[in-house]
Amino acid sequence: MKDGNKEIAMEVGLKIETREQVIQRVQLSRATVYRYEGEGKFPPRLKFGDKTGGYLSHEIDYFILACARGEDLKRVVKELRYAREKMIENTLLFQWMRYS
Repeated sequence: MKDGNKEIAMEVGLKIETREQVIQRVQLSRATVYRYEGEGKFPPRLKFGDKTGGYLSHEIDYFILACARGEDLKRVVKELRYAREKMIENTLLFQWMRYS
């Protein structure tokens, strides 16, 4: 499934940001982003290969809003992961990959 992530993101018109772009937006250090991601308190990266990946822009937007509202970040990220899975399941490419 990893190899299809970029195509799926493009199919549904999503914007993907690099780690550097995300760090600039959220004003957290690289180490903090890694730590939060490992703790389930930051939206996980999409992986396009062994060393390539990026973040969905709308998930980072939601993360920033959740921080501003003082929401439980683990709960927010759990909801984002669920929404991502549902979005992927509903794409035509995923349907084709799944049943081919």
